Amino acid sequence: MLVRASACKTAVAWFEKFGFSCVVIPPLFHQENAPHPYSGHPPPKGLATVGLKEDTEALLQRLQRDFPNRKLVFVGWSKGGIVVRKAAERIIQTKSHAIAGIVLLAPAPQRGISIIHKRSVLKSFKSNLFWGILPRVWDCWRGCGTQTFEEFAYSMGNKLTPEQCKKFYEQITWESKKAANQIAFPWLPWKGNPAAIQEASIDVPMLFVSGDADPLVPQDIVLKEYKRHREALLRVGKNPQLITFLPAPGHGHWLIGDEPKGEEVLEQIIEWILKIP
Repeated sequence: MLVRASACKTAVAWFEKFGFSCVVIPPLFHQENAPHPYSGHPPPKGLATVGLKEDTEALLQRLQRDFPNRKLVFVGWSKGGIVVRKAAERIIQTKSHAIAGIVLLAPAPQRGISIIHKRSVLKSFKSNLFWGILPRVWDCWRGCGTQTFEEFAYSMGNKLTPEQCKKFYEQITWESKKAANQIAFPWLPWKGNPAAIQEASIDVPMLFVSGDADPLVPQDIVLKEYKRHREALLRVGKNPQLITFLPAPGHGHWLIGDEPKGEEVLEQIIEWILKIP
């Protein structure tokens, strides 16, 4: 959410170093090339209508086009944590690809796990991203939002160096309020329940990674997700040991290698992937 695909260069370089072919699914509707939100230019046309469903469809289409019949490892960061699980549900159902495993970095919570009550989350987006919901409850997908520098530094950049924080803030982009509100207020009657995950249907190895200094998706939220997936597999007689939790002490939300000692987290992720049968 808000971050351009170009921000993932460090993580991509690490995966490629170990022989993986990588594709970063770019944001939709020209978010990647849009002017900075505070440049005075309007958000990309059409972005305000984009939600989690459209993000998932873009991922599936890109995989079918560029990686047909390939064995996949999904890495979903933040909002991507919902998107890759929704895509995995579809892929497992249709058998269009083989999924070796899924890595979830500070994943946004699915329907049934509330995040909006956390003061840190409210502080992270207090300027304008969620608040399209207040004036018109049934019209809360209208418009686009972003973060101020202070919100970015607090929520995503709190463990980056000051220089890195400034660098990455200069690369942020617009986000659809529809997508943000589907995560924050999943109990509203969204068509198709876009934030709902059928946990028991995803019976592949899954790694949850969470920093204990993450204000945006606090670690207790990620632990709830982890436990919920394990319990779902157990209920249907599948192996809950497929689900692993990796704490990242001293780390925040930016778990893609750029925080100090971020390479240590990437090393542990790759070590986990390489152990997948």
